[in-house]
Amino acid sequence: MKTRYLLLAGALFLSGITAMQAQEKKSLTLDEAIGLAVTKSNEATLADTKVSTSKYEMESVKNNIYPEVKLSGQYQRLTDPNITLKIPTGDSNDGETASGSPKVDQLMLGMATVGMPLFSGFKLKNSIEASTDAYNAESFNAAHTKEQIAMQTIVLYVNLYKAQESISLIQENLKSANQRVTDFTAMEQNGIIARNDLLKAQLQASNIELSLEDAKKRASTINYQLVTLLKLQEGTQLEPNSSYFEEASELNTAITEQDAINQRNDLEL
Repeated sequence: MKTRYLLLAGALFLSGITAMQAQEKKSLTLDEAIGLAVTKSNEATLADTKVSTSKYEMESVKNNIYPEVKLSGQYQRLTDPNITLKIPTGDSNDGETASGSPKVDQLMLGMATVGMPLFSGFKLKNSIEASTDAYNAESFNAAHTKEQIAMQTIVLYVNLYKAQESISLIQENLKSANQRVTDFTAMEQNGIIARNDLLKAQLQASNIELSLEDAKKRASTINYQLVTLLKLQEGTQLEPNSSYFEEASELNTAITEQDAINQRNDLEL
C-alpha cells in the first residue's frame, strides 16, 4: 500500500516538473529577438542558402576562363624479350634466318594537353556577368527578406507585450469587479440596494472574466508565433523587456528620406 502511495507521489512530482519545463519562462530583449529571427528562422536560413548556392555557381562559371591542363603517362616493361627477324639479303640464301635484335625492355609514354578559351563569341563573358547579377540579386533578396523578418519580429514582440499588459490590467479590473459584487451582495442582503443592481455587478464581473480569457488566448497565440519564428523550445513563455517600452521616447528620424530610400534592398532587386 505504501508502495502505491510512493509511486503516485513520484508520478505527481514528475508531472509537475514536466509542466514547469513546458512553461519555461524566458526574458528576451527586442535586440535578442531580432538577432535570433534573422539567423535562426526558416526564411532567413533559406535566404542564406540561396545566396551560398548562387555564389558557388558564379565561382564555377568564372573558373571557365582559366586554362585546362591535363597530364597523362604510361609505363610498360618487357621481361627478356626473344625476337627473331628474317632479313632478306638478295643472294641465293634468301631463307637464312638472321638472329639478334635490339635490347628493348622498357617503354615510357607521356602526354600533356592544354586547353585555353581564346574566343567563344562573348558567351563566357556574358555568362560571368549573368551569374554575377544573379548572385547580387540573391544577396539583396536575402537582405530584404531579413528586413521583413525583423519587422515581423518587432510587431509580434510589441503585440505580446501589449497582450501581457492587457492581461494584468484586466486582472486588476476583475479584482475590483469581484470586490464590488461582494459589497453589493452584502448591501442587497441588508436591503440597501435593489436586486437588479447586484445582478448588474455580477454581469459586469462575468464580462470582465470573458475579456480576461480572450486576452490570455491572444497572448498565448502571439507567444506561440514568436517562439516558432525564433526556433525556440516549444512551450517557452517569453517575457518582453518592459524597460524598453518604459524608457522609449518620441522617435526622431536620424537619417534623411533619401538616405532611407538608398538603404532599401528591395529597390535593388
